[in-house]
Amino acid sequence: MTKKRPDIKTVVLWISLIPYIVFLVWGLILCIKGIVTDWYGYIDLYPIVVPIGDFWFDYVIMGNILAIALAIFSVGYPIYYIIDRRLESGKPPVMIGDTSSDNGKKCTRFFVLYALLYAVYLSIPISGFTGMDIGIFHRYIEYGFHAMVWTVICGVFIPVFPALLLFDIIYTVKCWKTWQQWQKRLILCIIGGIVLFSILAIVTHI
Repeated sequence: MTKKRPDIKTVVLWISLIPYIVFLVWGLILCIKGIVTDWYGYIDLYPIVVPIGDFWFDYVIMGNILAIALAIFSVGYPIYYIIDRRLESGKPPVMIGDTSSDNGKKCTRFFVLYALLYAVYLSIPISGFTGMDIGIFHRYIEYGFHAMVWTVICGVFIPVFPALLLFDIIYTVKCWKTWQQWQKRLILCIIGGIVLFSILAIVTHI
């Protein structure tokens, strides 16, 4: 049997995701380097967003044509790809209970991806516990509620949280009625856990 080659749209999708991978790996390297060489008794997660933040503020917002084109491509094409695939299949991106068919398996994987994306929100309460360096010229660490607010601000300006929140709202509203009870309970537990974790981060640093 010959393996089916990926179509050009899928190849372009992976190309559009390369900047995310590069910025994430770059940020993790900076974070690990800071922990190893400059340990202050807390985990500074800010370096993770430094590369993409520098790219966004220093190039995109400042009007660099190539940076703007790359940003539009990396943000716009994945959205186009998902919509295009859904339209081609003639079905909305929902999770159904039947996994015996190929369509059911595809929907299952889509729901799993949707659920895993909530892990991004964990960066908010984690910053409340570990602290966040918000100093520009001098080190200044915030904890608890203020650190969480700064994490949200960074996530809005990059902008990770607005795009993710918009996707979550649209997908949840569109698919809530089609989910089974265990799926609804799972999502509610994840959201409840993030909220509880956030409250603990605030309470422990009052």
